[in-house]
Amino acid sequence: MAAKDIWVFVENGGSGLELLAPARELAASLGGTACALTPDGGLTAECAACGAGRVLILDGAENAPARALAPSLADIIGERSPAAALFASTDMGRELAVRIARRMGSGFVADAEGFEADGSGGIVWSKSVFGGETRLQCRCDGEVQIAAIRQNTFKKAAAGGADAGVEHISCAAGRDSAAELLDVIMDAAGEMPGLDGAEIVVAGGMGAGGEEGFKLLAELAGLLGGTVGASRAATDEGWISTSQLVGQTGKIIAPKLYIACGISGALQHVCGMSGSDVIVAINKDAGAPIFKVADYGVVGDMHKIIPALIAEIKKARA
Repeated sequence: MAAKDIWVFVENGGSGLELLAPARELAASLGGTACALTPDGGLTAECAACGAGRVLILDGAENAPARALAPSLADIIGERSPAAALFASTDMGRELAVRIARRMGSGFVADAEGFEADGSGGIVWSKSVFGGETRLQCRCDGEVQIAAIRQNTFKKAAAGGADAGVEHISCAAGRDSAAELLDVIMDAAGEMPGLDGAEIVVAGGMGAGGEEGFKLLAELAGLLGGTVGASRAATDEGWISTSQLVGQTGKIIAPKLYIACGISGALQHVCGMSGSDVIVAINKDAGAPIFKVADYGVVGDMHKIIPALIAEIKKARA
């Protein structure tokens, strides 16, 4: 392995695959190779197709939590010394990245949105702060740079071939925490489909008016095969779980269809869904900022429009 290689951690389930194509471009500009690092050997062919020139399979790490996997992974990264290790900014990826950076004493960039070679063998990272109003360019200290890349910044794309080299690395999961996970208690939205990977999201804001409004949105989402999202205002009111929060302090998503109902369109929310393929906005206020990012806009009361839409969908399916 060369110090010019770019490593990408690919989780069970495939989070991180979308980073391989841009990592391949960065590695090429540095004179190195994009390498996928994964505990899931079943993803080998997909890693190669997405841009990995080499796939490193972590034997013994199949179901290890981040706190247990981090020590061995930090040792492997430190020994092989790539130029950078990239992680998708999922719960698993963020925790792994920050634990590894701490153990290695490396520079760490959270929620990066871009990266490129600086022309002198280094890497420049870019990210947005203050609700997207300011964009920063960062450089990191340390031989190996660690970054968690904001979700849905990149789309998974075919960029490689089928002949990536494969290497198995022993990765004994240990323990790297003073805390121990005893149980997971699901909240009220525990049975609601998650936002990660959802192709259709029906989201509500203050205009939903309360829990009854979100029941309407859940019915529409169910008919469309999607899930429910929310703005910060709605979760602060306790109308829906924070697990469904879309925005800078919640999930950054890019579904095929995003229906914003009663959401004004504050910048903090928009930065979490602006990557959606199609955005439909429903709001009583014709001057609401959400209409500036919407592909289709409906000025009106969601409590009248959503029931009518639900009725039409049911009628068409009957």
